[in-house]
Amino acid sequence: MKKLLFREINKCPASFFIIGIWSLLFLINYSINIADILCGKGINIIGNDYYRFATATFIHFNLIQLIANIAALYWVGVFLEQQLSFKEFIVFGILVSTITQISFSCIYTESYSFGGSPFVFGMIGLIVSLQLFCKDFQRFQSRILWRGKV
Repeated sequence: MKKLLFREINKCPASFFIIGIWSLLFLINYSINIADILCGKGINIIGNDYYRFATATFIHFNLIQLIANIAALYWVGVFLEQQLSFKEFIVFGILVSTITQISFSCIYTESYSFGGSPFVFGMIGLIVSLQLFCKDFQRFQSRILWRGKV
């Protein structure tokens, strides 16, 4: 079991790095409320806390949201990390999440935002874009993640 876990971590280290951050901050948020410090805010209520554009993607408020984002990131991470380096994966994910948070805060000017979905959907968008515009890019097939017999 331990060998299988290490093999999976070695296969997609960037995904597990982000999953680790999400999980750690989720647990810390139950002890001390860090969500008030890190979650995104609408442009009218953000004040000068512009760091929130980058940190909102790391905060999750409930376990279902966290598990869904972990499963989705693992699903796309296993495929995408075969094509990208650790640094490219992390930088692209944080960049697209930050841009999404800025856009969200400009549209919903009085609201709060949080969660890793922008990170995951950014990765899915990257896969779709690369498959449309790079003919030699490996085709995404969800069955490559299934280890059982069909």
